[in-house]
Amino acid sequence: MILNAYKLYAHAVKVYGAIDRPVGDRFPGCQEALVSIVLAAISLEAFINEFGGTAAIHATLEGSPSWVTTLAEVLGEAENNRATITSKFQLALLIVSGKPFNRSSAPFQDFDCSCAYVMRLFT
Repeated sequence: MILNAYKLYAHAVKVYGAIDRPVGDRFPGCQEALVSIVLAAISLEAFINEFGGTAAIHATLEGSPSWVTTLAEVLGEAENNRATITSKFQLALLIVSGKPFNRSSAPFQDFDCSCAYVMRLFT
């Protein structure tokens, strides 16, 4: 299994760093900003898919906890059924911690908004 999520994220950060405007300065046609947002969202999907893939590998090892097998199976099924990125993260967090995301808190809202924005770009 080849892991690429970190490379995608690093490239998103690099492109973001190349923006030569002050933070918060809005201007039309900033391709770097769009590229950075899209790469960051793609890196999230790559990460959750790689997380499921590595769980599937570890699930085959002797003495692996049962939640690892559950994680691998659920994320594999979610991918096969074309679940949203948000749904995959919700499922993974629920399996790993026993708690879902707090939908009313800023980190989840920012994540959900970013994913929805990028998905609208491609549909």
